[in-house]
Amino acid sequence: MMRHGLTERSAGSCRTRLSGLTLGIPMVDVLFGDRPDFAVVVLPLLMYHPTQILLDSMLTGALRAWVLADRRSSTKTK
Repeated sequence: MMRHGLTERSAGSCRTRLSGLTLGIPMVDVLFGDRPDFAVVVLPLLMYHPTQILLDSMLTGALRAWVLADRRSSTKTK
């Protein structure tokens, strides 16, 4: 991922964090699906996913400013 530009890295970092619920629920279902306390097993994942979304939305402004500053500095050096 480091060989990509800043724009791709910032988009990739948000995307990789948001795949936890999509991949986690089927995996937990396969590993622990027959347990009677399945809801308790899944609860941390269900709490983690909204936290990821909240943090990503809070970081969006900073990442956007970082990418725009990088674009401005790269156009000045060309």
